[in-house]
Amino acid sequence: PAAPLVAARLENRDLDLQALAAWFERHRNRRRSLLVEGAGGWLVPLTPQAMVADLAALFGLPVLLVVANRLGCLNHTFLTVESIRARGLDCRGIVLNTLPGSLNAATETNKHTMEEICDVPILFDIGPDQGRIELAVGGNNTKPTERRIPLELADISNLDPESRIYARDD
Repeated sequence: PAAPLVAARLENRDLDLQALAAWFERHRNRRRSLLVEGAGGWLVPLTPQAMVADLAALFGLPVLLVVANRLGCLNHTFLTVESIRARGLDCRGIVLNTLPGSLNAATETNKHTMEEICDVPILFDIGPDQGRIELAVGGNNTKPTERRIPLELADISNLDPESRIYARDD
């Protein structure tokens, strides 16, 4: 694993943000919804001049923050939410992700502390051995419908803790 900037340099390539933006616009216009996953964290460099945060701003996307539930995640969460807002973006929710074998006083109290201090809702609290979550997909205010979409997590449990959430296009 390497930051996108480092990975591109190792392959003697440059990441072209304008080409990525053009790709995004083509796909955004063809889909009802599109989930874009960051790589490595909010302030990880994509190029010497651009971070993952700049990509979210370029695309004009709301942000879903995935946080590894461990010692230090309170600081990480509060700083990241502050940075998201400083860029004029909307942090819509937090996913708290607890890895197997990591239960301790911090992991057992982080959720409550976040809820007490941070006004961003925790949408999911993924347990250490959890292999599945359900998304409730609703309609709008005039047509309130709901369907549940199960997402399997077991296949990806060995990945980086901040990269465990995936969605499928139905």
